[in-house]
Amino acid sequence: MDYIDSIRTSGVETTAKKIEYMASDYSNNRVFYSVIPSKSYFINDELKNPFDYDLMHKILNENIKSATYIDIFDTLTLTDYYVTDPHFKQDKTDKLIKRLGENLGFNIDISKNTYNKVDNFIGQHKDKVYGISGEEIYYLTNSFTDNAKVTNIMGDAYDKVYNLDKLSSKSPYDLFLSGPSPISIIKNENNNEGKRLIIFNDSYSCTLAPLLIESYSEIVLIDLRYVASSLIERYVEIGSADILFLYNEQIVNNGEMLKVIFN
Repeated sequence: MDYIDSIRTSGVETTAKKIEYMASDYSNNRVFYSVIPSKSYFINDELKNPFDYDLMHKILNENIKSATYIDIFDTLTLTDYYVTDPHFKQDKTDKLIKRLGENLGFNIDISKNTYNKVDNFIGQHKDKVYGISGEEIYYLTNSFTDNAKVTNIMGDAYDKVYNLDKLSSKSPYDLFLSGPSPISIIKNENNNEGKRLIIFNDSYSCTLAPLLIESYSEIVLIDLRYVASSLIERYVEIGSADILFLYNEQIVNNGEMLKVIFN
């Protein structure tokens, strides 16, 4: 289980101020933010030191005025996450995708994808989980994921959505987009409408982004843990793209790790 421990009000305030600072700079764009719950959220009432989610949301709401909040906490359950890994399962994100679509303006039915199963997946918690030799992991494909081209700037040189070689690596969850990268650009070769989405992300979005490809000509993932905000315009044109700040609550609780440069 991923225990987040006590809330760090200074960390949450830092996250909120950084999101607000960046969102206010994109006043001509539609800007949203959302928080992904960790597994410990679902047993929070049973913990000796429960995390104060109400206070976290209060701090974010009071400090972020230039972005619209999308609540996704009720779209996931504990069983939607891997036992041996902190991340949620791609094949269990149907409600989450629907909620994002209601706000961002797309309609995606993930059940229409091909579900590809891989056995014996063991994630980050392999040394903490006993009695489990492995579990199933599914990755979803369609004509859009098959034909999309991925460019990882300052990251692994791999141009496919799914990197199957990563399944035998120390980080098999990096199957999705080859894992976190400072900047990843996904080009949809089957969509020339020009609709774009920029996600300021952590590793969870590597699972979600492939399922959104069909609705966009381009999706850009920017991980501010690895690239400073002052460098973004060297590699990415913001233009009229929709913008989504999407972070797991552990990132929200430790906003110091986000490299947002205040001018």
